[in-house]
Amino acid sequence: MTGVTLGTLASLAPPGTFASPVVLAPLIHVGTAIAVTKLGTLVLGGLISYLGWRAYSRTGAAPLRALSVGFAIVTAGAAVGGVVDQFLFGSQSTLWGVLISSVLTLVGFGVITYSLYME
Repeated sequence: MTGVTLGTLASLAPPGTFASPVVLAPLIHVGTAIAVTKLGTLVLGGLISYLGWRAYSRTGAAPLRALSVGFAIVTAGAAVGGVVDQFLFGSQSTLWGVLISSVLTLVGFGVITYSLYME
């Protein structure tokens, strides 16, 4: 992939719009950016789930268990949605990935909401 220069863009713009040509860094590939953000979501969501479960183990409080499970479901939704988007279902993979991720996020948030109302 080659960089885009302002000089190239300047040829399309009215005179005086752009100063000297400056080379812009090549853009990050969108697929790579998605994979990196999904990995970050998996790491941080896994950490939140683990810490919640550890707190539940120390206290025995059922709301903490439900909170931990809810975050684990949301995290799994992001991870599974990303895997489906990248590797499964052919031309419909993005739609299926978004659907699976959305359903698991909805269920996870439902469990988190339930955990906040538990006694």
